[in-house]
Amino acid sequence: MLKFSPHNMTVIDELLPLLSRLRDWKKGIEVLQTTFDYFRTKYPHGPPSTPALDRDVDPALQALNQGNLEAPFRDVHIVALADYCLLLQFYDEAIWALRNGARWLQGRRMEVQWEGLPDDREFDLDPGVRKGDGVLSGGPGVQSGMHPLDVNMRHRLARARIKMGDHNEGRVSTNYFLVLS
Repeated sequence: MLKFSPHNMTVIDELLPLLSRLRDWKKGIEVLQTTFDYFRTKYPHGPPSTPALDRDVDPALQALNQGNLEAPFRDVHIVALADYCLLLQFYDEAIWALRNGARWLQGRRMEVQWEGLPDDREFDLDPGVRKGDGVLSGGPGVQSGMHPLDVNMRHRLARARIKMGDHNEGRVSTNYFLVLS
């Protein structure tokens, strides 16, 4: 089915559990990364609004999107992509998928200035979390972005950072979970 409709999210949603059961994580990465690239190219400013999933869409925007019946690439797909990368110890790829996926979902794909930073400060919820911390500084004048990050994405980001040995950066994300408890 993927040969005829390689970016059909309904088919992909059915395929992912099968790939997981077969432990074919590389194929999962290939399918999800290809699909993510497709959606980022087709919708460079973020995923399309789908009235079936977003009941609060402005009617004027719904009219613009009426011809689009394509199911979107969502946060659960980015989490799945990160999970497959983590299983294969592709930590840099997991971090790339999470950071770029969150940015794209939020309509901030063009904010490429975050790519040059070695940390995840764009998702810091507390602007003071990095004050006076030379280890985590991204450079002079670079402030926290205070952009939201889905809790599942934040969890995978922390796991990837810790697994690759970046314990200080992983701790910034895990502190978020300690505040929740």
